[in-house]
Amino acid sequence: MNYCSNCGKPISKILPTTCNFCGSSFYRNPRLCAGALVVKDDQILLAQRMIEPWSGYWDIPGGYCEAFETPEECAIREVYEETGIRIKIVDFHGVWLEPTTSEDYGNNICVYFLAEPQNDAEMKPVDNEMSNLKWFLHNNLPQNIAFESHIPDVLEQWKRSMDGRKDT
Repeated sequence: MNYCSNCGKPISKILPTTCNFCGSSFYRNPRLCAGALVVKDDQILLAQRMIEPWSGYWDIPGGYCEAFETPEECAIREVYEETGIRIKIVDFHGVWLEPTTSEDYGNNICVYFLAEPQNDAEMKPVDNEMSNLKWFLHNNLPQNIAFESHIPDVLEQWKRSMDGRKDT
């Protein structure tokens, strides 16, 4: 950040900072992300990324929350934008931290939900971020998982819940 978004005067690039002209404060706050583990017939939908970071790796559909959007709304929107599938959120899955190297933001806070598909629309990557979509059984997930600092843990928690459910 080079200029105050309130008055336009130059400010320190190092956050947190306060504008010396108008007094506006700026912080290095984290960004909020949301995604959905879309599950059908004991399988999870994963999307293969075609953009960096992690191009070619499998990911959970999701993305950054927009202004005035709840994490649930974000997850529903992102899944639809990336897959063409409408979903219904059925449960909260958890919150994970994704470390970043951004100079303007702190780490990403990633919120995940469990969801079910609500339409039988043809499943295909809709936007230019994903190259492939595929359903995976909980005991046969791909090896090349994106965002290795947290996505493997998200999937592992889901796998444990699937294993526990099958034992009962």
